[in-house]
Amino acid sequence: MIGNYVCSQNMLSSTIKINRQSEGIIKNKEQIVISDTLQVTGLNAVKHANGVDWWLASSELLNSNYYLLLLKNTELVKTIHLNSGEFLNNIINQQIFSPNGEYLAVSSVYPHIDSLSSTVSLFKFNRATGQFTVLKYFKYFDEYAYDGLGVAFSPNSKLLYISRRKEILQVDLSDSALSTQVVAEYDGFVGNVTGNLVASTYFGFMQKHQMVEFMVRLQAQDSDTYFINKPNLKGRACDVRQHAIEISLHANIPTFPNYRLGPIDGSESDSLGIDNIPVAEFRYDQDTINYHSIDFTNLSWYEPEEFWWDWGDGSQPYYTTVWDTSIIHTYAKDGIYEVCLRAKNKNGESTKCKKINIGTTTTKDEADNPLIDITLSLIQ
Repeated sequence: MIGNYVCSQNMLSSTIKINRQSEGIIKNKEQIVISDTLQVTGLNAVKHANGVDWWLASSELLNSNYYLLLLKNTELVKTIHLNSGEFLNNIINQQIFSPNGEYLAVSSVYPHIDSLSSTVSLFKFNRATGQFTVLKYFKYFDEYAYDGLGVAFSPNSKLLYISRRKEILQVDLSDSALSTQVVAEYDGFVGNVTGNLVASTYFGFMQKHQMVEFMVRLQAQDSDTYFINKPNLKGRACDVRQHAIEISLHANIPTFPNYRLGPIDGSESDSLGIDNIPVAEFRYDQDTINYHSIDFTNLSWYEPEEFWWDWGDGSQPYYTTVWDTSIIHTYAKDGIYEVCLRAKNKNGESTKCKKINIGTTTTKDEADNPLIDITLSLIQ
């Protein structure tokens, strides 16, 4: 604590070597990386343009200075001290890089419960040099300015979401004006927290989920959470679902980097021989009214550029170069169909297939031996 503010006084690092013969050897312990007072929101990480090294970002307490660290093979090789220009005297709620690493969004509030001021700062980020460029400051002056102010990007990095107490805003990053539109308003729902204690399920902090696309969680006093079902779609088509999942109480959530971000192909930093070879993945949802109608959502990664959908019913495969839209396919009759998605770019391709049951029940063998997909990520 410094005065009334919770902060971290130093950034420390430790190096631990683990092999099969030992439980771990501490090579370096609690080495001071930065000696300064830092915001408690912690580190945010994004891959360098070479696809291997990492940028780590952290902000100072109650001023507009930023630290940017370059981590190469677990060794710190560069520290850059920046000035963001707009965080002066603010407490940061959330800060997050876009999945493609091109943007950084920071939500901050003036540190007093009676404050009527909050700001979301949007920056353009250069993954090769670590340079920030201010794109826009979104400022709010109302009674909800002090509440948990959340920010998150869509999986395709084309949309920014700003979650305020009673509304969720969407920003189209391709729009030069970077104007906002409301995609959801709080519906007045009140949930039971414990015993006779109830609380309004206002909007709050946000978090992107890697596989289900997007999940948003609420503040500590609430017991339910909401999520954005189709976050790549513009406007209310993004499908915000309020108080949809019951969760335990919490004050905040961690921010996870995009481990699936590869190099910027063809750039000066692309010198390590690493290629963005696409990985195909998708999910599907069944229409509750017409169960023959299936909504397929593309979840592929590593920069695919072309897609082929095979619905498994003998119909013509569907070809598209658009990654970020949901595709609805309607089957003529009940059955078990194997749906395959092929994703391709100039570096390679992959195919993902899944069996879907329409109007049928699973066999005993399928029930006893369910298909389990396991993905392992190795960071070198």
